[in-house]
Amino acid sequence: MLSNYSASKTERSVVEYMHGLLDDPGQIFESTHYSPGHFTASGVVTRPDFSAVVLIDHVKIGKWLQPGGHFEPVDATPIDAARREVEEECGISKLETLGLIDVDIHDIDGRQDHPAHAHFDLRFLFTTEQRDLQALDGVAGAKWVGVHDKVERLGSTVQRLLDKVAGRSERG
Repeated sequence: MLSNYSASKTERSVVEYMHGLLDDPGQIFESTHYSPGHFTASGVVTRPDFSAVVLIDHVKIGKWLQPGGHFEPVDATPIDAARREVEEECGISKLETLGLIDVDIHDIDGRQDHPAHAHFDLRFLFTTEQRDLQALDGVAGAKWVGVHDKVERLGSTVQRLLDKVAGRSERG
């Protein structure tokens, strides 16, 4: 999956680092793998014309992000994890998978239940005709956002995702 990803110049070092982690002797896909961290999966859900994406108001983080989270034992693939997270967090079950759109490494602050660590996020692009959203598991709100809209409390790398989706929209 990472070897087939067409990384931008700025993403190449991230992809190389993440690819190297796959050789880690630990369970790099388990949420309890803290050193240096673990893989996560996100869903960048768009309308078929790429004009808008789904964002969730994440309860713990307090920012608007794409749906996503940790791998679970039921997930056969990273795409399955992203798809499950989308359904669990905003209720979208009818998704067409377009593939990996972005990779990201971000730091997670330590809390009582876990030490500080990194998330190695695999971000998959999905389209859907479904318009209705629900704020479900760990989500204070869910909404469709136009790819050119300005959003308060936007997660630090979400603008990059919006820009990538907007590029697809402009290519028609």
